[in-house]
Amino acid sequence: VATLSTTTLAAGSHSITAVYGGSASFLMSTSAAVTLTVAAVAVSDFSLSLNPTSGAVQPGTTATTTVTVTPINGFSQAVSFACTGLPVTVSCSFSPATVTPAGAATSTVLTFTRLATGSIAMPRSRDWSLALVLFGLVGFVKMRGKRRYLPLLGCFLLMAGGCGGSSPIPPVTSTVNVVATSGALTHSSSYTLTSQ
Repeated sequence: VATLSTTTLAAGSHSITAVYGGSASFLMSTSAAVTLTVAAVAVSDFSLSLNPTSGAVQPGTTATTTVTVTPINGFSQAVSFACTGLPVTVSCSFSPATVTPAGAATSTVLTFTRLATGSIAMPRSRDWSLALVLFGLVGFVKMRGKRRYLPLLGCFLLMAGGCGGSSPIPPVTSTVNVVATSGALTHSSSYTLTSQ
């Protein structure tokens, strides 16, 4: 009597044959083929998709995309979402924050929000030059009959900061990963975001 145990057979039908190699006392022998069917184990899972997969935001504006969770093999667990790879001036939010498929695909709306500040104030070079010249020329003033030196640091800072222009932040294109998690299952999809 011989037995065989294995866990390497894939799902589907397999033809199993027993072969005896023979010995000094017994002849070799081969059995008739036996068909063994291995059933597939249904693993519950889900897929993730975005529509659209790209967009742009300007200061104070938003961009949206629909995130769809499609159940596989009867998946019906709660799925939560997150974003990674966002530009520093952009935030993301999901409405609703979690979804639970009930036999059919379900969706949430992902919103990217760009902060209202669209530029960084930077002094123009000519304003810096003017402030430095004035700071060097005016060295002292008379106060109460006494000669005192009054550094014009305040004036210098006012001119440097107040008279400066603003330099717009150039557009930045980022690949944002939209991550969906349910227990040990995690799937992600990418969104191309241009922050102007």
